[in-house]
This record gives sequence, structure tokens and C-alpha cells, in this order.
Amino acid sequence: MSRVRMRRAGARIVAPSMVLAALVAGGLVAGPGAGQALADGSGGVQPPSPQGSASSNGSTYTSSIGGGNPDPASGTPWTPPACWMQPFFPQTETWKTGDPSGSVTDADSYYSWFVSQGASPTLPTAQMTSEFQDIQNRTAPAGWTGPATIDANDVWWAPDMLNSSTGFACAQGMAAANKLSNGYIGLEPPLKNGQQSPLLGAINVYVLSQIALAEITLPTVSVVTSPASTNETNAAVVNTPTYVAVKYKGDMDPSKIKSAGAFGLAPIWASVQATIASVSVSATGGVSSTTGFNDPGQTCATVDGKATSACSVTFSAPSGTGTPDKLQVSVTWKVTWSTSAGTGGTFPNTGSQQATKTVTVNEIQSQT
Repeated sequence: MSRVRMRRAGARIVAPSMVLAALVAGGLVAGPGAGQALADGSGGVQPPSPQGSASSNGSTYTSSIGGGNPDPASGTPWTPPACWMQPFFPQTETWKTGDPSGSVTDADSYYSWFVSQGASPTLPTAQMTSEFQDIQNRTAPAGWTGPATIDANDVWWAPDMLNSSTGFACAQGMAAANKLSNGYIGLEPPLKNGQQSPLLGAINVYVLSQIALAEITLPTVSVVTSPASTNETNAAVVNTPTYVAVKYKGDMDPSKIKSAGAFGLAPIWASVQATIASVSVSATGGVSSTTGFNDPGQTCATVDGKATSACSVTFSAPSGTGTPDKLQVSVTWKVTWSTSAGTGGTFPNTGSQQATKTVTVNEIQSQT
């Protein structure tokens, strides 16, 4: 879930050719800026590590993991790369009559759009358009540096970027570093299943897992008790179990899957799953015992909106006059990730959610 407002570069959203539809839907694809992206040794975009350290010039996204309020400090921050490489078009969408047009629907128009954003032309417009026309017809132009044999399964890769102060310059630098066949977009042979693109900054499963984490939304939580314990007439009773439950509003088992794959890009995906690790309870008044809390697999969830005997608290002393007790329940989440590359693990420090209820506790006086 993004805490930073992003916008898409409308001229570049070219469904169905846009491969990372998940990024578009999540609001992560956007327009120009300036900066430099990081890359690991394999050529993929370097993600924030599963241990939580990261550096990038991109904008910061914060998930609701670890907190149900809008305070970014309560969530899980992720700083995405300012730009990355991704496949945009198949070879069959290289050029069409009327190019370059105002909309980005093929490789020629993407190049034209990129130059219109401030990048220096790598060839005169007419010459570049002629080259794209040749490539559409599977004829290599003079000085061609792309695949030796142009095939319909080949794929046009180009930089995409975030709408940040670093995005566009990052994309320019990435295009130059990759020495793309046509300046700011390059034709590449198709990848085999499981193969990572050798291009610097190519999108990968690690980045997808971080995007998925940043979009997970936990349910909100509140405390329900039986008896209701809101006043003297429905108060909890000393030495008698008070049923305590958590009312979850939203998906109790939230998950996200992000994937990328088209035109010869071997499908890659990352899945992130949040599950309840434990539920604990505390109270300002005296508590002699509890049941259910901290038990493995126990969520202490309400049933039909009501508390049950699954989780309970037994108070050892009544509330003070005019000073009811505070009952707090904490829900700790475990967030795991897995990918098409066979990698995975558990994200650390995902935090917990707290919900508090004011309860009145009475003591029954014996009659003699």
C-alpha cells in the first residue's frame, strides 16, 4: 500500500503490451525524474534485502504491515529502485504506418516518446524511423547490434521508472549502460524458462516480492468481551473467566502475488503471505490466569461477532472506584515470501497490532 502519491505516465501505458500490469495497477509506474539505480551481480535490480536494509533514490512505499494507522513509522517501508528494465513489446509491434505517433503503441513510438521527454536523439528522426521499419520487416539495418537473426519471438526491452526526482535520468543512464540496440529501447532474444535477463536493472522476483509486501493490507482489529464489561451491570467478575476475542475487519489471511511475463519473458512471480503468529493479552488490573492467548495457531477470533471460550482472562481483583481497567490485545503477524526462482523466507520486524478496551471488573460479595 503506497503512502506516497504516484501518477502514471499516461502516454506509456500500452495495454495489453505493458508487461508489469501489477505495477500499473499498484500505481508504481510513473513519469520523469533523475537519478541512478542499483544492480546486483546478475544484472537484476537490487531489492531491499529481506533483512530490511536498502538504499535507492526512488520514492518510499509503506505497507500497513505492523500497524493499522497512517503513520509510516508503524508500517514496513520499502524504497523501490528509481528505474528498471522490462519488456514492452514483441518484435511484431516494432513499427506501423504513421509512426512515430502521439501514443506509445510500439517500439518506434516508445523511442519517440522517450526523446520527447528530454533525451538526446541517437539518430535523426527519419533515419531511426526507417530502422524501426526495417526491423518490423525482420531486416537488420546497417550497424545493427541486436539479435543476429531477427525473429517474431524477440522482445523489445526498455527502461521504466517511478515518478520521482530521480526517475528519468536513472532511465537514461540505464539505457546507456545496457547499450540498447536502438538507443532507448533494445530488441533482445527470448528468455528460456527460469532465465534472468542479463540486462542491467532487469525486473526480478526480489523486486516483485517487495512490491507485494508493500501492497498487503492487514485487517483492523478491535476487542470484544463477554460479559461486555462496559459498566457495573454487565461487569466482568473476579475469579471468573471473561471471554476475550479479536474482531478482525478485513482479510485475516491476506496475500499478494506479483508477476511479470510476456513475449518471451519467462514468467516470474513473487508471493507474499501474512498469517497471525500469536495473540497476547495484558491488563492494567490484576490477572490471575489466561487461556488461549499465545497458543500456536490461535487467533482468538470472534464467532458471529461474539467472544467465545477459546480465549479468556480471569481477573484477580476488582476495578477501582471510577477507574476501570484497560484490556489490551496484541496481534503479531508473520509474513513469508516465495518466488518462481525457488527463493523465499520470512520478512523480519513486521510488528504487531494493538487494540484496547476499557473493562469494569466487580467482585461478588458472599452473603453470610
